Amino acid sequence: MANSKLEDLGGYFDGVENDRDCDCCGDRWYKVSASDAMQFPKTYGTFTEEQAKELSEKYNVEARKCNPVPKYVSKGKDWELVFTAVDQYAQWLADEYGWTSPDVRIYYADGKVLEISSVKIEKQRKKNRQK
Repeated sequence: MANSKLEDLGGYFDGVENDRDCDCCGDRWYKVSASDAMQFPKTYGTFTEEQAKELSEKYNVEARKCNPVPKYVSKGKDWELVFTAVDQYAQWLADEYGWTSPDVRIYYADGKVLEISSVKIEKQRKKNRQK
């Protein structure tokens, strides 16, 4: 279903092979199968307790759109974040690695579209609006 949804929205597969994407960056999209589905809750990272608490609180800001807030759990002397929903995990990835706007678009089966941008982009947008 996700593959056909992407194609309906104008996406494509095998972009390098068909000269739509550059071979240095690779294909823009890849087909998914049921075995590719992420399972939640999903744990991530190895942090100190202070780092884990700070990251969890970072996502406890209403503007971050994460609901519910990621938790953090002890794994011996280390701590991990626990994401309970795909939007939380996507926001984390956008904040860590993103640089476009939006970094992620989640297309839900009910037609809802959620756009997620990195904190870096949101901060730049606010600066630009203040000028």
